[in-house]
Amino acid sequence: MIGAGNDAQWQRLSNLLELAILTENPRFATNVTRVANLAETARPEEERIAPRPVAPWLDALSAAGVPCAAIQPLDRALVHPQLASRQLVLKTDHPVLGPMPQTEFPIAFNGAPCSGQRPPALHRQHATGVLCALGDGNEAIAALAAQGAIHTLSEAEVPA
Repeated sequence: MIGAGNDAQWQRLSNLLELAILTENPRFATNVTRVANLAETARPEEERIAPRPVAPWLDALSAAGVPCAAIQPLDRALVHPQLASRQLVLKTDHPVLGPMPQTEFPIAFNGAPCSGQRPPALHRQHATGVLCALGDGNEAIAALAAQGAIHTLSEAEVPA
């Protein structure tokens, strides 16, 4: 993931990628115009970046002062030192799979961390509750289930 979120970072990224054609074009002069022309902005960047492996790009982008990071698959993310140092790995007890790690919500609001205390939901586990919250009553939900439009968990399938 590359984060050229301001004009200075954009200049450094464009220089590193040797894409003067972008920095000289008024359609890409500011963040607002780059977002407005995002497809045209991203295409040459992607074409320049794609042929090389991730690691050399991370080194070059970091050296150029462009924020970047590799996107990790879940198995590697769960053991990444940064998640451990920020205490962002949560252990939950899944009703089918048993104890399992998952990533914690990484943002704090007013200094208070948000916590995902629940394990991932089972398929259809919250269908009835969501429909009720949207204003559907039990009869409407039962009718949708009878029509095969939705599938809900039976009493036996609902985790304790």
